[in-house]
Amino acid sequence: GKGPADLGDKARLGPGTWRDRLRPGTTRYYALPLDWGRRAFVDVELGSAVASGSGRKTVASALRAALDSPVRAEVVSDGAFYAGAPSSAHLDAGAPVAFANRYAGGGLRALRFPGTYVVRVSLSPELADAYGDEPLGVVLRVAVRDEGRAGQGVTYPGDPGIFQAEGDRAASGPQGERRAAAPGGEGMRWLAVGSFAAGLALVGWLGAWRLRGRRGA
Repeated sequence: GKGPADLGDKARLGPGTWRDRLRPGTTRYYALPLDWGRRAFVDVELGSAVASGSGRKTVASALRAALDSPVRAEVVSDGAFYAGAPSSAHLDAGAPVAFANRYAGGGLRALRFPGTYVVRVSLSPELADAYGDEPLGVVLRVAVRDEGRAGQGVTYPGDPGIFQAEGDRAASGPQGERRAAAPGGEGMRWLAVGSFAAGLALVGWLGAWRLRGRRGA
């Protein structure tokens, strides 16, 4: 897959639902701008497929997704097995982007400055043996919540360089459904279906995520 240095506008994400197709054994990177006070939630779903040969085939660690900081430090990651039915990895940044995170432990420490974060999606090469080498459908559902800017950040003197979030939008609902592509690939096509119903679906998904987290606590 393309590396972070190759990220361009065609790989840029925002709140909403994005569709792509990835071949087994490849990794793709998506830019996600996050400013001070923003917290990201990303659900990455690998769609259904028909197994080659007979019977259902299970692939362990078929899907891996991660969120990386502007300096490519990993914030959080998740994975999922695959048996032909839709399977998902879930990314919750765990906190909003804040200057105070530099004193936190684990992946939260990577959330200490704004900028272009990267959603990294990888498919296991073992999927090719079980389901063929054709690209598989992937859906990314992105929510960015504004948890307040007051006291979260600092102002950098001079040019902040990579530590600025150009094009960041906090989500009150999806901005439509889009088809993503690798930079230099087929291009990005916007499917204008950002309806009120879709907004309710994203809010419901985020609420269910929070409820699941409380039950598991």
